[in-house]
Amino acid sequence: MRYEQQQKLQLNKTNDATPEQVKQWREQDVLSRGDFDVMFYFVVVPSLTQFGTVAVIALMMFIIGVNT
Repeated sequence: MRYEQQQKLQLNKTNDATPEQVKQWREQDVLSRGDFDVMFYFVVVPSLTQFGTVAVIALMMFIIGVNT
């Protein structure tokens, strides 16, 4: 019986970026520029997700309670 073998990962075959590529990446990357609102992404979005989940749970409990 022959067992499958995982193929070798090509992790050490990277190319260094040129200074132009680094400059372009720095200008286009949102995190590098800091051009975003931290409070929105780390507080508001998770809070809305949590409140939405609780609302769906409450709705399901109400629907189950009405049908019994």
